[in-house]
Amino acid sequence: MVYNDSAFPDVWKCAKVKPIPKGAPGEYRPISLLSTMGKLMEKVVTMRLRSLFSPMFYEQQFGCRSGHSTQQALMRFVHAGALAAAAHESFGAIAFDFTKAYDRVPRYKMIQKLDHMNLPSSLILFVNDWLTNRTFRVHHRQVVSTQFQLANGIPQGSSLSVLLWLIYINDLKDHLDSSTSNYYVDDILTWSRQPNDRLMRSHLRFQALQVLKWTEANKVRINWLKTQFSHASFHHSDRPLRIGSVALTPQRSLTYFGVTFQANVNFNSFMFD
Repeated sequence: MVYNDSAFPDVWKCAKVKPIPKGAPGEYRPISLLSTMGKLMEKVVTMRLRSLFSPMFYEQQFGCRSGHSTQQALMRFVHAGALAAAAHESFGAIAFDFTKAYDRVPRYKMIQKLDHMNLPSSLILFVNDWLTNRTFRVHHRQVVSTQFQLANGIPQGSSLSVLLWLIYINDLKDHLDSSTSNYYVDDILTWSRQPNDRLMRSHLRFQALQVLKWTEANKVRINWLKTQFSHASFHHSDRPLRIGSVALTPQRSLTYFGVTFQANVNFNSFMFD
């Protein structure tokens, strides 16, 4: 009945937010706990939506997809670096970090993207209702806050939210070269192998500007402080990479899925343990 009416009960839309202490004093990571019955309903809709959307997935999206994994994404990056080293080419990469990606998704743009996919209207109406009138309360040390309204964003902790984000970011593929980029949900890595450092930096700058163009159009913000730029011939005197108004400082190492790649100028490659 809920699905046929394209409605999602408001009582299932209120999240219980628990702040979990992080490493630094006074810092917390909010964990969103959703209604169990609501999550079951979301799972049903997710399976239906995924069956329709799967043929449209960007091939280099390795996150939350059957037959794809972090190992494959890592191997693809390592392979590209090895080819560059073997050909004595310059190799560099940028690992982007998005600030609160889920929280910044505008509801109207999410619905627009679903509509452009020509999905059944009942599914689009359901997602629209599911995103409407979302609320949350903060529970901390036996104290419960008043109820707050969520104007935008997709809720954390739902299987449907993950799939909606994959749909939301899928058109970034129209801006990036698929042969030199990896996606893993909201982790974006792009690299370049060119005959020399100047061309490598120029190509990376172009790709970064393409990502920046997409984020600005889709109301997503890049956290430049956590975005990493490194290249195999790194030297401490290297000048920053200019991306619009941002100066991205080169680093000797780049961490990707828990693996730290260290620039080794002697072998013109990234080394890792």
